[in-house]
Amino acid sequence: MKNPYLDEYFYVECEIKDGFSIDDVDKKFKETIFDRMNEKIAI
Repeated sequence: MKNPYLDEYFYVECEIKDGFSIDDVDKKFKETIFDRMNEKIAI
């Protein structure tokens, strides 16, 4: 996965447990602070 802000890449090796998909893992790796916020900071 390429870091969108810096010229660097991340390589991750993991084991996906039952009940999770590769899409769940990909979404978690790409999560930002804005995905975690419950309120809007701009209109």
